[in-house]
Amino acid sequence: MEKELKNINNHKDAVKGGKGKKETVESLAKKHNVTKKHILKQLLVGIQVEYEHSDDYFVALDIAFDHVTENKDYYTLLIDSGIVDEEKALNLAKELGIIKGKKESIKESTNQSNNDITSIKLPIKVNNKVVGEIHINTSQKNMGSDTLEITQFFFTEKVDLIPVSRNAINDLWVKFPTHNKIVANPNKDSNNFWEKIGFERLNNEFLIKLRGH
Repeated sequence: MEKELKNINNHKDAVKGGKGKKETVESLAKKHNVTKKHILKQLLVGIQVEYEHSDDYFVALDIAFDHVTENKDYYTLLIDSGIVDEEKALNLAKELGIIKGKKESIKESTNQSNNDITSIKLPIKVNNKVVGEIHINTSQKNMGSDTLEITQFFFTEKVDLIPVSRNAINDLWVKFPTHNKIVANPNKDSNNFWEKIGFERLNNEFLIKLRGH
């Protein structure tokens, strides 16, 4: 990866004012307390993802630097969320080992046919624009009627992943004032994403977030 490292560290300020304009692979590795290889892998995948916005290598690279400056695992989390569909980016991410493969972030619930449970699809919005959906069950048969169960959580647009996801979860508390718990049953590959938005391990199957925490 030495050739890629040299090319990436020579990135231009193609996107003016970006957070990563003065960063290098080495500086980001030091900032995030990870190896240079970790940062380089994220950036290489990021370039392929950001080609959706520009076919200019240095523009795509600058966008990737901005995102990895904010979060050392940005592209792993982005792919785990299910919104990356660029085949080259997904294949490279798998080849470099930053994901195990493209999977749904949430397993389909086995309880949706229960007559006591209502399933609802809610839009995720940013500035009144729909950017994704949350599918929920309004109770979970093993945890009580004050528990929301997320069965699917995905984005259809590229967003600032962690803060938008946190806001979407917080909106559920407003929409469902009598509920005190939110649970999710994610694939193991996306556990890191769920922990970053405030969920904790409940048992071998579920993650949980409590109202007020």
